[in-house]
Amino acid sequence: MGHQQNLAEWLAESPSRYVVLRRAEVADGDDEIVNRPGYVRFNVFSKLPDGRKVASGVEINHCILDTEEVDVGSRVVEEARLAVMALLSNAERRGHG
Repeated sequence: MGHQQNLAEWLAESPSRYVVLRRAEVADGDDEIVNRPGYVRFNVFSKLPDGRKVASGVEINHCILDTEEVDVGSRVVEEARLAVMALLSNAERRGHG
């Protein structure tokens, strides 16, 4: 993987990569979808080498966003990489890679 990439570097590698920031949601006791207080969700979209689209999401507490000690962009990149590696690994095991 080389050096630790930041979110901007990772996104710049491919025009098919993008991040959508939205509110985090959960189902309440009545199975109604409600906002998850204090959290935001990053949905990361990319393409696999064979052209299939892949998406991964990570929810982050607002306290993490408010501190400079944690690099949120790096966490989002790492979650996206893990999702892509898992899909590639599954494809190889099934003989599609």
